[in-house]
Amino acid sequence: MPELFRIGTDRQALKVAEEAFRDEVGDLEGFIKANPTILGEKVNIFAEQIDTGLGSRLDLLAVDQSSETGKLLLVELKNEPADIRVLLQVLRYAGWVSSSPDSVRLLLERREIDASKVEIKPTIVVIAPAIQDELIELSQYIASFEFTFIEVRRFKADEQQFVVVERRTATSKTPPVVTVQQEWSWERYEIDLKIPAKRVAIGRMLAQRLSEMLADRGVDLQMRFRKGHTPFQMAGGWNVVGTEKYWASGWAAWFKLPAKPEELGLSLPSWAKQTYWAPDWHQFYINVTDEDTDVEDVSEFLDASLRYVAELTGQPLPGSGS
Repeated sequence: MPELFRIGTDRQALKVAEEAFRDEVGDLEGFIKANPTILGEKVNIFAEQIDTGLGSRLDLLAVDQSSETGKLLLVELKNEPADIRVLLQVLRYAGWVSSSPDSVRLLLERREIDASKVEIKPTIVVIAPAIQDELIELSQYIASFEFTFIEVRRFKADEQQFVVVERRTATSKTPPVVTVQQEWSWERYEIDLKIPAKRVAIGRMLAQRLSEMLADRGVDLQMRFRKGHTPFQMAGGWNVVGTEKYWASGWAAWFKLPAKPEELGLSLPSWAKQTYWAPDWHQFYINVTDEDTDVEDVSEFLDASLRYVAELTGQPLPGSGS
């Protein structure tokens, strides 16, 4: 992370101490409202701390009036580094904006902004002292909304304050896109990826059993085919559980968990010989090498995953009704 130095009269470089924003609502939000040009030259912030009914408040709504049709900006503020957990939060807010156009228009009109000249579909803006590269890269997969990432850091030397602002973009030039023509399937895993039929059969079995176990719990998730893996997703693309061609043999089931299984009191099945905890993704992998494996043995892992995602989203899983 870059550091800030001041050149003294003796040409010595003196490090300037960083003065982090104390909190998001009082300190950082107040700074952004006083300096809306950080968002753009012709940006008007028209609403703050909006109650969306999702259990948390949307920080700021603004409109970029640099063109004839105003662009709506949904601004999420963090006074700590922003990681991939922010993605679900802002997508929930964006979903609320898209499904509540009348509420947004009312907020615009209260500030005497012509709502008919504003495109209600929002651009998502994340502002934080640091933005995790993984968050920026993952945002490329969300075709429904545009993203802007801005790093804002404050420094203080004597009585003077300095602010460093940097707009972050994805490092890859072209994000991978899955089109209808490129849709994967079990058959394509064998033909295009050259995966042995025995391994694919284990994957089919795993996916079928997970689907049945979810149905038994009244949870309706969509299974998606990706290149070598099949996540079960909520609306908006949030992965809950899934299967994957992870090791050199067999096929793995993975579960979204808040911590390692042993920290949650979860016991591994006797047949689980290969496992892996991916901390960045909060996913625990269990390899299955036999098509006759009793997948019911991972029921506790599935239940823990469902509880964790429900807690993260703040709402019942699709179809659960709880």
